[in-house]
Amino acid sequence: MPTSKEYFVEEHAKTNFEDLTFESMDGTLLHARLYQRSTRTPKLGTVVFFHGNAENLTSHAIIVDWMREYGLNVLIFDYRGYGQSKGSPSSKGCHLDGLAALLKARSIHEKLGGRHFIVYGQSLGGIILLRAFIDSSIRKDIDLLVVDSSFASYKDIAFRRANDNLFTALFSPLAYALVSDKMSIKKSLNEIDVPLLVIHSKEDKVIPIDFGKEIYDLAQTRKWFWELETGPHISVFTVKQGSNRKRFISFIQNNL
Repeated sequence: MPTSKEYFVEEHAKTNFEDLTFESMDGTLLHARLYQRSTRTPKLGTVVFFHGNAENLTSHAIIVDWMREYGLNVLIFDYRGYGQSKGSPSSKGCHLDGLAALLKARSIHEKLGGRHFIVYGQSLGGIILLRAFIDSSIRKDIDLLVVDSSFASYKDIAFRRANDNLFTALFSPLAYALVSDKMSIKKSLNEIDVPLLVIHSKEDKVIPIDFGKEIYDLAQTRKWFWELETGPHISVFTVKQGSNRKRFISFIQNNL
């Protein structure tokens, strides 16, 4: 759940970043942090990171702030109601926040320079990212979409999670009646027209890997699927972090 607590205070104190604010599409004030690339690295580009459902950007930044050491500027932001961002969380509001974040990140990318503009969505952030991409006016400027440990339908994931234990399984059909799929991207995945990298672990118990495979299968674009043999939910850069981090940078350098 969203919180305003600051996490990993000591770790963040050792890393240079800039706190930013920008307006969502409806004027709600959002908080973000920009981790600029190390000056000794080449200008590889900019990544904007759409984090998952829990906590706020201070607990998610350590997943991606390492990218600055490889020449990438990293912008991570909080949806409304998370961390220092104003407002209250809602699916429609997060969609507006995602649209605004894409615009803000493109502006930063144009200012700081670099070869590639990359948009990365993890867990809940993956579906928010994809919905924002489909509706964005700047989709042509994006060089790569990365969808990590995510899903395409709110109804489908609610139904699956309800079946996780015997008691809630009795009520799982209600997921399709009670959960809105207005912001789902399942029927829009064939509209993706930029390169797509889908990442998912076979050991993910939060969002099973078949949800990631569905996104990959339905997208009709240049695409890749990284099936991780080990690791829990959203662990691509924390389990076997050295090899997967280098693999990701090499992927950008050699495929875009």
